Amino acid sequence: MPGALDRSPRANWVERGGGLPPYIERIAVALHERKGMPISRAIPVAINIVKRFVATGDLNYPGVQNVNAGSRAQAVQALAQWEALKARAAGAR
Repeated sequence: MPGALDRSPRANWVERGGGLPPYIERIAVALHERKGMPISRAIPVAINIVKRFVATGDLNYPGVQNVNAGSRAQAVQALAQWEALKARAAGAR
């Protein structure tokens, strides 16, 4: 799935840094393919979903949610990878 959201012939700071973390990319692909969300919106929404999930444990679905520790650990790791990618990109300017 790496590069599943890449529709541009030009490389941007995310691609130069190695691409989206796989967990975030899976969410963005699902938003794009299943919900019909444009890629330009699906990626920031996926990042915000992961941020909210890490901060609150809430997936923003109605009703009681049973989230296992493995899923939360994946989200924490993906958010750490995203923040590191942003920091590297900011330092390279």
